[in-house]
Amino acid sequence: MKKLFFFMCIIASNWCIAQVYVNQKNLSNSNEQYIEVWEKYNQASGKFYAMVDYGQDIIDENDGVRLKIHGPQNNFLQFNNTVAILNYMHLNGWELIQVKKTADIESYLMQRRREFINPRREQVNSTTIGSIDK
Repeated sequence: MKKLFFFMCIIASNWCIAQVYVNQKNLSNSNEQYIEVWEKYNQASGKFYAMVDYGQDIIDENDGVRLKIHGPQNNFLQFNNTVAILNYMHLNGWELIQVKKTADIESYLMQRRREFINPRREQVNSTTIGSIDK
């Protein structure tokens, strides 16, 4: 019975992995290979929001709402610190490749990890990526 319970826990853990939603887009099922992540401190809660740029139009007058990571029910995820954000991104298939510091903001360039690349994804074309100059 213990072995069956242990096996069921392992199977269930594969389905319990959170996914990265930004602006109601699931980045876990997208073609983006690179993203830029930075944190935004929320004084009211003492927690951090994770902000993500995946190449979307980021003009946002609503306090970065279109950049924040949220859950499937549109609730914004809050983290204790920057390390918690980086760990969350790593668990969801992203690896840190560069830290960039400009003025008073540090951002983190991340790349999709090889084991999270789906070989059956459709070929990327210019309409998938958005506005890229040719």
